[in-house]
Amino acid sequence: MINKIPYKIYLYIISDVFSQVSYRLFQVFCTWYYIQYYNQEENLASIMFFVWLSSVLFLPISGIALEKYRKTSVLSISCFIICICSIFTLAYYHYYTNHNNYTDIVFLVISIFLSAASSFILPLGVSLIPEISSNQNETSFGIRIKSSTFIINLFLGPMLGGFLAGTLGGESILVAALIFSFLSVISSLYLSIKTNLKIVKNTQEKFIFALTEGIKRTIKIKEERIVAIISSGSNLFLVPFIFLLLPSKVISEGNTMVDISIIEVCLGIGMLLSPIVFIPYLEKSLGKHITICLGQTLIAFSIFSFSLTNNLYIQYLLGFALGIGLNLFNVIINTCRAISIPDGYRGSMESSFLLLCMITIPTGFWISKLYLNTFTANDIISSSIIIYIPSLLIVIMSTSIKNIVGSSSENQPYYKTKYKKLFV
Repeated sequence: MINKIPYKIYLYIISDVFSQVSYRLFQVFCTWYYIQYYNQEENLASIMFFVWLSSVLFLPISGIALEKYRKTSVLSISCFIICICSIFTLAYYHYYTNHNNYTDIVFLVISIFLSAASSFILPLGVSLIPEISSNQNETSFGIRIKSSTFIINLFLGPMLGGFLAGTLGGESILVAALIFSFLSVISSLYLSIKTNLKIVKNTQEKFIFALTEGIKRTIKIKEERIVAIISSGSNLFLVPFIFLLLPSKVISEGNTMVDISIIEVCLGIGMLLSPIVFIPYLEKSLGKHITICLGQTLIAFSIFSFSLTNNLYIQYLLGFALGIGLNLFNVIINTCRAISIPDGYRGSMESSFLLLCMITIPTGFWISKLYLNTFTANDIISSSIIIYIPSLLIVIMSTSIKNIVGSSSENQPYYKTKYKKLFV
C-alpha cells in the first residue's frame, strides 16, 4: 500500500517540475527566436530583465498569498496560468510566424505572466512540504527529492528545447511547453483535491503590513539573515559563472556548446546524487554542520579549480563536485529552515528570503560582463575565492548556523522558541 504522505509530496514535486519545465521551454523558445532566428540579442536581454524584475516584485506578494489562501490552490492557479500562457503563445506563433511590431510586446507580456506565476510556485518547496507532512524525516525526504529535480529541469528544459529547435523547429518547443503545463495542472488539481490543508492566519490581515512583516522577520532573525547573506553573496558569482563565465571559458578554449552541456549535466548528476547518496551518509557520520561546511568547501574548490585547467574531463569532474557541494549546503540548510519556521509564516518568510537571494544576480551579471572586456574568464573565475572564502568562514564559525542545523522542532519550531515576539 502506498504511503499517502510521500505520495502527496511526489504530487507536489511533479506539479512543480512540469510547470518549471514549461516555463524554461518558453525561455528556450525566446532565445531561439531572437538570437538564431532574428539575431536580436537586445530584445531578448530586455525580456530577461523584465522577467527578473517581475520575479522580484511578485515574490513578496506570493508569500502573502501563500499564507492567506490554501497553498495547493495557489499552486493549481499558478500552473493554470502557465498553461493558458502556453496555449496563447503557441496560437500566436502559429498564426503570426513572421516577426511584426506586436511580437515583442506579446512575448514580453507573456514572460511577465509566466514569471509571476513561477514566483508563486518558487517558495512552495520550503513552505508546502512541511505542511503536507509534519514528520521531520518526511519533510527532509521531500526537500531532498525536490532539490534533486535540477537534472530533470535541465534535461526537459534547455536540452529538450535545444533538441526540438534543431530538429523540428521553434513551434515544437511551444507544443512541448503546452504538454508539460497541462500535466502540471492535472497533478496540482489532484493534489489540491486530495490534500486538505488548514490555513493558519496571522494576527494581522492587512496586506501592506503582512508584506513588510515577512521581510522584517527574515532580517531580524539572525539565522535567516546570515543564510541570506551567504546565499546572495554566492549568487552574485555563481549564476553568472554557470550562465556566462563558464560558457565563455569553454568556448574560448576551442570547445563547443555540447561540451558546456556535458559539464551542466555532470553538475545536475552531482545535485541528483548528493541528497540521495551523500547527505544521508555524511549527516550520520560527520553531523549536519560539518556536512554543510564540506559543501561550501566543495563549491569554493570546484569553481576556483575551473580557472586552473582546460582539460574537459577534469572540468566534467569539477561540475559533478560543484553539484554535490551545492546540495550538501542547500538541502540541509533549507530542511532546517523549513522545520524552524512556524505554520502560517513560511510563505512570507521564504518568499522574502528568496527575494534577498535573487536581488544580487543582475549585479553579478553586470560586473562579470564589465570585467570580461578587460580580463579573461579564467581571471574572473579565479577571483571567486574573494567571495567564497568569507562565506566558508562564516559557515564554519557562526554560532547561529550551528544552532539552526542542530535544532529540533519536536515541541515547537526553533524560531518560535527563540524569537517569540516575532510570532505572536
